[in-house]
Amino acid sequence: MTAALPARSLALKRVLYATDFSEAAAAGLEVAVALARPCKAELHVVHVRPAPFALGGQSAGLGDRIGVGEMGRPYLTESLGLCAERVRAVGVVTQDVLLQGVPAAEIVREAEQSGASIIVMGPHSRAAPATLSSVTEGVLREASCPVIVARRFPASRGQRPLRVLCAVDLGATTGGTLECAVALANLLEGDQLVLHVAPAAGAAGALKTMDAMVAKAPAARGRLQGRVAAGKPTQEILAAARESESDLIVVGSHGGGIVERQFLGSTTLHLLRHAECSVLVLPARVSRTGDRCATDALPAPQGTSAPPDLNRLRSWREP
Repeated sequence: MTAALPARSLALKRVLYATDFSEAAAAGLEVAVALARPCKAELHVVHVRPAPFALGGQSAGLGDRIGVGEMGRPYLTESLGLCAERVRAVGVVTQDVLLQGVPAAEIVREAEQSGASIIVMGPHSRAAPATLSSVTEGVLREASCPVIVARRFPASRGQRPLRVLCAVDLGATTGGTLECAVALANLLEGDQLVLHVAPAAGAAGALKTMDAMVAKAPAARGRLQGRVAAGKPTQEILAAARESESDLIVVGSHGGGIVERQFLGSTTLHLLRHAECSVLVLPARVSRTGDRCATDALPAPQGTSAPPDLNRLRSWREP
């Protein structure tokens, strides 16, 4: 079937990459570059030095940009500079930002003030590699733009198209989630699988809804396939991601209000903690309306462009 809307690509002006200089955070740099480079977006490399007297999850008011001398910790600026140098080497305009305060609050504030289109960060901390870090979880709860919890693209991917799995519930937020996911896949010149997990009794009806939704979706540059599975959502989504060798899972967040926003859905949290690939979480406002998920019309294909040399980023580790 022919898609109802023309092909569009995610329009990113600024990508914010938050790092704590851990191995987990280093995975985010590769993903951030892959997003920023095709649309010539600025990449802001941000590190927040925790304020020792910031309590209760609130900023101590030291979130202003601070200089090296004031810090007395020159290795932080040196590490940020190294990140920026590596990124510039693959042709991406970069700005490094050093902040002090409560990390999650300062990352969200910097994203708002800089007009970041998306935040990219690692999944866990040095101390607890098997869990979602409190900083990452805090950013996910408070950010008003999409957030990618990044893991490295597999080395085995080679030159195959990037694969995006979009998990939907066929509810009110599905249209916005799918629109953003297709635009992201188009930006990365990737293929996309749209997955809904339904109770066994409702699978037939869900399949008809899925077929209609995919038919009306914006045109995809790569392959766009819809699928309905029966079972437990977390298990089926993770299984489909492994089977399809997905590089990125896209999921919407349902909490839109001040109170709702404090709670990430159980499915989303499970995916963030257990997925082997990166996970993009769309805030409810974006899922429902497309707000802050701006898209640009895709030009006519001019042939396949060379991807960034990500091995130049993989060859280093943050200190």
